[in-house]
Amino acid sequence: MEHTLSVLQTYNVMVRFINYYYQRISSNGIAVMLSNMAFLKDGSTADPAIWQDWMQSVKKIEHEGELLTSMQAVNAMKIFLKCYHEFPYFSDDIGALLNYIREMQNNVNHIGWKHWEEFISQVLSEEDSRKYVVIVQQNTHNSIKLALPILPAYIAMLEFLNIYYKKIGLHKYDILLKNMVFLKESRRTTNPMVWHIWMEVVEKIESQENKLTPRQVFVAMKEFLEKYSEVSDDIDDIRLLVQPLIQMQENPLDIGWQYWIKCINDVKNKN
Repeated sequence: MEHTLSVLQTYNVMVRFINYYYQRISSNGIAVMLSNMAFLKDGSTADPAIWQDWMQSVKKIEHEGELLTSMQAVNAMKIFLKCYHEFPYFSDDIGALLNYIREMQNNVNHIGWKHWEEFISQVLSEEDSRKYVVIVQQNTHNSIKLALPILPAYIAMLEFLNIYYKKIGLHKYDILLKNMVFLKESRRTTNPMVWHIWMEVVEKIESQENKLTPRQVFVAMKEFLEKYSEVSDDIDDIRLLVQPLIQMQENPLDIGWQYWIKCINDVKNKN
């Protein structure tokens, strides 16, 4: 008789399967995803949006009652992963994982099936099958190794706002981003007021050798946007930018924070 799984059990099998894949390839993108998929003590996922996306994925699968078969569970996992394949930070890693799953579905003897069935058996045998997945991550908040001088810190902020906000789907900030462009030849921003606000903000931060840690740059970015909103015609829209930053700052596993550290690393590697 074929095993059937509840929505929660299916999710837990998926987490184990993705973790199995992660152990094979050690992908940063997959590590971030697993961290966000982890359950907290209150029963919610580290990133609440993860569970919402999972529930929407399950709804797209035709199944009777509240239970899913093994194949339906795999299809639900594919739909869920496709949601995150659209994010630039995850794109390559999730794409490779989706290809692995397709290979598995096209070959009944694929080793992936063996592990998938093992994970189903494990989950069904446990009273609480949730895995509180812990991916060891460097404390990047105050890392001196990632500290940047004032200008590179500004460039990291600009890259972050371009990549995270525009590609995630917030397209209302073209004027802000155009005003923030740094002109290398004249060493000023398109709108001089922008650089003035940035310098006003960073001068209040206690830094070592005029270098800012990722957390300090992040705080400066938040304060920069708040000050910019005070002199901008789009005050409400700019303030909306600040709200998700607060959540990101409090949770280093937030996908936004991972985008932030990637921008810091990219800029540091160029300097």
